[in-house]
Amino acid sequence: PATTLPFSGVTVFLHQDSDYELDMVVKGKRLTSTAQIVNDFSINSADQSILAEVNLVGGSTGYGSYELNWRSNKDGKRYVAYFRLTYSEVRGNDTLHKEFKQPIGTVVSPNSQSVGDMAAIIDGQLFFSNLGNAVPDDPTVDKRIVTGLDFLFTVANDEFHTFLSLSEPVSGIVEERPDYTNVEGGYGIFASKDVIGKRFNDATLNELINGQYTATKLFCASYRVGPPYGCD
Repeated sequence: PATTLPFSGVTVFLHQDSDYELDMVVKGKRLTSTAQIVNDFSINSADQSILAEVNLVGGSTGYGSYELNWRSNKDGKRYVAYFRLTYSEVRGNDTLHKEFKQPIGTVVSPNSQSVGDMAAIIDGQLFFSNLGNAVPDDPTVDKRIVTGLDFLFTVANDEFHTFLSLSEPVSGIVEERPDYTNVEGGYGIFASKDVIGKRFNDATLNELINGQYTATKLFCASYRVGPPYGCD
């Protein structure tokens, strides 16, 4: 992976099998820490393919689900999967690019040094109802052109996972928890934290355009030509 150093604008390429050390002096005090880089992990081949379209309808309720599958890798402890619906909102000659992004699920590896299968599920009815609530009815909008659905991942190593776990709301009777830091000489966290483009199938597009939650949102698909799903 690559990262850009703040202030300098220099791009640095990080090696996934190396450890990286923080060594700095703040107000005359030396602070040090070490972190591992999360190794590249693999996405299920069907989930990577733009030809394998996403289906969120079907079943007894009229809605289905989509399972996103991947395989964890070394130094990845907590995997958080998201979906991001991208679309363009058109008003006359003006176009505004927007997105609707929500988490799909969080999966924690029992051993960050091992490799294992993981999955998270998009519930079809929740997807449409949440989208309908998030996108307002607007009489000034001519149409909303869907450009795609992306899958994104944020991955935390062991140290960052520990920090996040201690930051989560307390659900038990013990409310006090110890502060967590892996910085020698100070307080803080030093740790390391892919986008898959997809499309909806026709049944899902039909629900998006004509369904109970989103029929008034004026969606159409940039990747379909003409009616009933295209924007032309």
